[in-house]
Amino acid sequence: MKNLAAAVFSFLLLPLTAAASLASPLPEHVSEYQSAKAPEGARNLCRNYPWACGDVAAALLQQESEIQAAAREVNLAVNRQIRPEPDRDNYGMAEKWTLPAGNRGDCEDYALLKKKLLIERGVPAERLLLTVVIKDNLEPHVVLLFRGKDADYLLDNMTDAMLPWRLSGYTVVKMQSAEDQSVWSAVLLGPLATRQHDPQLAAAPELEERQVAATLAGTGSFGLAAGRRHY
Repeated sequence: MKNLAAAVFSFLLLPLTAAASLASPLPEHVSEYQSAKAPEGARNLCRNYPWACGDVAAALLQQESEIQAAAREVNLAVNRQIRPEPDRDNYGMAEKWTLPAGNRGDCEDYALLKKKLLIERGVPAERLLLTVVIKDNLEPHVVLLFRGKDADYLLDNMTDAMLPWRLSGYTVVKMQSAEDQSVWSAVLLGPLATRQHDPQLAAAPELEERQVAATLAGTGSFGLAAGRRHY
């Protein structure tokens, strides 16, 4: 997931020791910070799966308790149904955002299936946002963010628990915009992230990949070149 890894380095990430010194509490809901490039695998997502970008018309659940129960049930069911397998083994390519094939898929495939099933169950599409996160080892990962009334929860193939994002241990890098799911927004919230980054990137997000290339060329200390990832 090279492009997801690259997105991490378009912003300043706090060292682990510095991250521990952050005093302000994390919010229950994440907020969008600025526009961001869609992950490479997601660039044809709206054309391939219009429902994945909120283009749906369905009967909606009204009770919050029913919506939260559906989110928990679908998260558990998909995690137990799908077997993790990287895109290179499944499709012969490094990155392919698609629904799982033959009950196999990687992290974004789990997230897509959860979103599809929840929309079919009547959960409003604007409350289901594909999201790129990282853990403290700097490996990128994709989850489905479920926007509850009290908090944002992460539906994650790495755990059956539906955790509030701030208790997940993840740093949220970017996600589909709640206003328009065909575009992506930077978030930059969590233990490793700071929103105090290069102002040139805020003015021109298209510099992202060039900035990342320069960063990776200048340091070999982060271990991302090996291409490890969560499934």
